[in-house]
Amino acid sequence: MSSSSFYQDIPSFNNFRDITDLKQYHRVPDDWCIIISDVKGSTQAINEGRYKDVNFIGASGIIAVLNALKEDVDIPFVFGGDGASFIVPPHLLQKTVIALQATRNMARENFNIDLRAGAVSVSELKGQNKPLLIAKYDISENIAIAMFKGGGLSFADRLIKDQEGKYDIQNYIDAGTPIEANFHGLECRWSPIKTQKGDMLTLLIEAQDDQDSLSYDAVLKKIASIYGTKENYRPNNKNNLKISLQYKNLHHDINLHNWKKNVLQRCAYILKLLCVVATGKALFKWNLSLGEFNGNTYKKELIANTDFQKFDDLLRMVIDSTPEQTKLLKEYLENEYQAGKIYYGTHMATDAIMTCLVFNLAAKHLHFIDGGSGGYTLAAKQLKDQKKRVCM
Repeated sequence: MSSSSFYQDIPSFNNFRDITDLKQYHRVPDDWCIIISDVKGSTQAINEGRYKDVNFIGASGIIAVLNALKEDVDIPFVFGGDGASFIVPPHLLQKTVIALQATRNMARENFNIDLRAGAVSVSELKGQNKPLLIAKYDISENIAIAMFKGGGLSFADRLIKDQEGKYDIQNYIDAGTPIEANFHGLECRWSPIKTQKGDMLTLLIEAQDDQDSLSYDAVLKKIASIYGTKENYRPNNKNNLKISLQYKNLHHDINLHNWKKNVLQRCAYILKLLCVVATGKALFKWNLSLGEFNGNTYKKELIANTDFQKFDDLLRMVIDSTPEQTKLLKEYLENEYQAGKIYYGTHMATDAIMTCLVFNLAAKHLHFIDGGSGGYTLAAKQLKDQKKRVCM
């Protein structure tokens, strides 16, 4: 396979338990580049009640990059709650960093949020015993998402945060280059997804030995024994998906898509948005069709096309859980932590947040899930605290 089409050429798998199977993973070519973005001070912003802002900015960089590339070459990426990670071939690096720099500008001007963004060559990971391995997991018949293993992604993340100036994406942008981005397709038009069982549990798990697949396999077996199949614990279902006409749930969409627009353009967009949402609300409620769009079909696809469980050098999940199930799982995780096998972080909420990438309404749409009130970010804080205690 050629370097430029490396990711789109690798085969995919459809059983999530196979994330622990090394045979599913492929080494990323040395000439590709790791690009990572995250909101600076995300924990403080979440403590101030700005978790939706953090979540939305994290997803904004993804749609900006995907719209900028447009080539018929798939690139792997993962959404992390307060940011995103990408792996790109060399000929797409310039377009990628320009889109992310424009996202930074938008975040600062529209939301008063600073977005860190840095780039590390895969070749730089050589000699660090941190390989960058990637697999492709089919979350549905229409959408596959990237899984990462080997420690390379986490190592690159530390480099970018510890030596921010050295790896900042601005170093890769030619002087005088126009800094622009297209955010078309990023939507946030759904009400928070309410728990149906009592707890919306955000979960992060990292093996204390980053090459240890057995610990992840044991965790997944335990989750299966407590919850059953993924349909029993996925956070979104037909009963808790509700499209929203409330400004508090639409203002991120409005602010993003009206960046640098005048008052008349802004008003026109708001009116159009309200009409689209109201129409969608009716189509979903009565399972109606409009042209090729069918409300019932779209909702089924939406549920299937959700990234509520994934792996990027650590296991990420958002689970709808009963209090009894939560207690069993947390007791198990604490025992595994005390035994020196894993680090973990959890966060409890009553809902989850969904942010949508809609490339078209006919099956090609991907939906990012994060636990309400800062799920992934606050779970990560607990995990990091555990790692600090072990290292002391």
